Order: sequence, then structure tokens, then C-alpha cells
Amino acid sequence: MKSRISRLVRSEGTACGVETVRAAPLPEGTPYSWSAGEASGVRALRHHPVRERGFARARVTSTTYWARGLSEEQARKAESEAVSAGIDSAEHPKDGSGG
Repeated sequence: MKSRISRLVRSEGTACGVETVRAAPLPEGTPYSWSAGEASGVRALRHHPVRERGFARARVTSTTYWARGLSEEQARKAESEAVSAGIDSAEHPKDGSGG
């Protein structure tokens, strides 16, 4: 069985993407999660598979394309500053510790 949500467009007032992913059945085998989009939504989508579904962190990839209220340049600068401070895109220290 394959489980795939190829595109989820969210409108104001609708359930967030993590609710859609939470309701999706998992395929058999070793799952992999990739997500991209607005920063706050991607943050939730990044944490869900690890915290609620038991995925290994190495099997979850995400990227943010924008942050609500910030220009693309401002969002990229904030991401760059976080990386420089030793925080990866999953908001955990680069040594892999954290929850």
C-alpha cells in the first residue's frame, strides 16, 4: 500500500496539514516523509511523524518556502541565522539531541 498526499492547499480556517497526514494510513515497510510550505505548517508536519508515528529523524525531510508575515528574503535570513546558531531546520541542536 502506498500512502501519498501530493499537494495540500490550506485556506484560512481549515484544518492544518498535520490533521490530514494524521488521518492517512501508513504504508508497510520503512516510511519516509517529505514536506514543504509555510514555516508554521511545516514545523507541525515535521514533528508529527517522529513524535506520533515513530519515524526515525533521518526519514523525515522538510523545507520552508515562506513564513507568514515575512518576505522570502526575511524568512531565508531567519533560517540562515538559526543554522548559524547551531539549530537545524527541525529546531534541534545539530548533535541530534532534543525532542
